[in-house]
Amino acid sequence: MNADITVGLDGTPESLAAADWAAREARARGAKLRLLHAWVLLEAEGAPGDSRTGIPEEDRNHWAKKTVTDAEHLLAEAYPGLPLSTELVAADPESALLDAARECALLVLGSQGLGRTASYLLGAVALRVVARSAAPAVLVRAEPAGGSASVPHAGPADASAPSPGPGAGDLSARPDGLSGPGDPDRPGGKDPTGRSTPAVLVGVSPYEPPATEVLDFAFATADRHSAPVHAVHVRQLPVPIYAQGDPAVAPALVEKALNGSREQLRTVLAPWRDRYPRVPVRETVRPGSAARILVGESAGARLLVVGRGRHPARLRPRLGHVVQAVAHHAPCPLAVVPHD
Repeated sequence: MNADITVGLDGTPESLAAADWAAREARARGAKLRLLHAWVLLEAEGAPGDSRTGIPEEDRNHWAKKTVTDAEHLLAEAYPGLPLSTELVAADPESALLDAARECALLVLGSQGLGRTASYLLGAVALRVVARSAAPAVLVRAEPAGGSASVPHAGPADASAPSPGPGAGDLSARPDGLSGPGDPDRPGGKDPTGRSTPAVLVGVSPYEPPATEVLDFAFATADRHSAPVHAVHVRQLPVPIYAQGDPAVAPALVEKALNGSREQLRTVLAPWRDRYPRVPVRETVRPGSAARILVGESAGARLLVVGRGRHPARLRPRLGHVVQAVAHHAPCPLAVVPHD
């Protein structure tokens, strides 16, 4: 595995938004960005053309090439000096992306839709790839065309958000993407108005062995972008509290359970606080639904980081219900990090 970042392209606004996000992350890491497009019908160079298409032999792969070259030109203009490479793969997208994930440090994909209806449009291929990727995988949404930003704080230089403009994921509308106001990557993690940098939100379960890969990813990302970490644990209340009826009638029991979880969370995070002394850390422990609370807390976040077991039980789905829920509904970019 190398330190490169790979982004999957298919020509959609979502994949362009993913390419924009990946370029900013590659710049922050000092990494190379690989633009990959897979098409199972891709012809080898010099293969006979199909006369029925009316496309000359040398342009048989015209649209596949255009997908990567257009993105390459836009990124080269927006991010001068960023090392870029392109690759066309004659394979189905799922296989090509999984193969790429074995060779890179980070895989970035576009993610469709927001809201109760559009959320179901999340591509099945993207979800399957995220569930099996050997590398951490990030899902990035495009801004709705002609609408308001889907992520609060998104601006022309917000590294966590797709570039704004008249069309979703339209990089050409922002050729000066690194020079606009409101860049949270500037020293100090604040924009010119003094607004705080959006946090890296990470879901933590302090009662299980710590998923070191997940916390490493969250803290390293926050450190690179001079951002804080917001660690969230959602506490399942003990049965005796539910036996009281409405938990509101047993506030002392609820608070006792939450205090225990807060202490556990502080203990789990202590090694990362020591390792990343420049990263401010906020801790939140709340009772309720983990999926609902993480989705709610993710509004305005730079990135939501969650984990998935690298080797799930035989009869268990590769992605748990919480990860699936936030993949469909979280408004900010989502990183799914495999862990042992």
